[in-house]
Amino acid sequence: MAWYYDDGESREDANRAVQRELTARRKRGENLEPMLPQSSRDLSTTFWGQAWNRNLMAYSDYESRMPRGRAYFRSGKVLGMKVAPGLITSVVAGSRVYDVEIRIKPFAEEDWKHLQKCCLGKITDVMDLLVGDLSDDVMREVTDLKTGLFPSSDQIKLGCSCPDWAGMCKHCAATLYAVGSMLDDNPRHLFTLRNVDPQVLIGTSEQLIDALIDTTQSAGDRHAALEGMDLGDIFGIEVNTTAPAKPAAKKAPREKRPSP
Repeated sequence: MAWYYDDGESREDANRAVQRELTARRKRGENLEPMLPQSSRDLSTTFWGQAWNRNLMAYSDYESRMPRGRAYFRSGKVLGMKVAPGLITSVVAGSRVYDVEIRIKPFAEEDWKHLQKCCLGKITDVMDLLVGDLSDDVMREVTDLKTGLFPSSDQIKLGCSCPDWAGMCKHCAATLYAVGSMLDDNPRHLFTLRNVDPQVLIGTSEQLIDALIDTTQSAGDRHAALEGMDLGDIFGIEVNTTAPAKPAAKKAPREKRPSP
């Protein structure tokens, strides 16, 4: 027995209509690459991507709706997802082609300052910070379910062009799961989404030195303390402290005497 939609359209007809629309949109220049989990078993493979998913499931108003999006995400129905400050957009290929728009409130300035202080105590590898990497310890602070960058449910506004009256439809749920996979690739998308600058956590070279020595010292004492540090140990590199040998002085050329 064939399966039919309410208007009498078969599943096969609906799938063909979806593919025709996706083809037309691609011809118009839309980048509709599918988002897929990096693992066949897990929706996310990094602890920050997994923490994103746990955070979503922690909300009682999402708990019963999120599982509906898992199959959609796993089957590659989330296409062309983009993350901008305070905004997630995607195209989801369901029984029709639906446009999803999820808005996220900016991270509160007071909470951002508190998070900066928490991360300062997690600076364990100065060289990683100097090249712009965020350590796992810092990312654990960033993804803390209570004090990190993850939005609460009342900071998320869901929007989808589908006729589902519920706020959390399966198309929005699939898109939110895809965000967790995107964070696997690059956790900095989380900073973009909450409209904060990760460079603030990395800091300047002066701030790194301040983290290594007592900032209550006078400028002269701090300079002396810095001179006493073994920079090789601090930065994990070889520092040649042996003064180079001075080149031997050249002898002045001997004057030639005129031959008698």
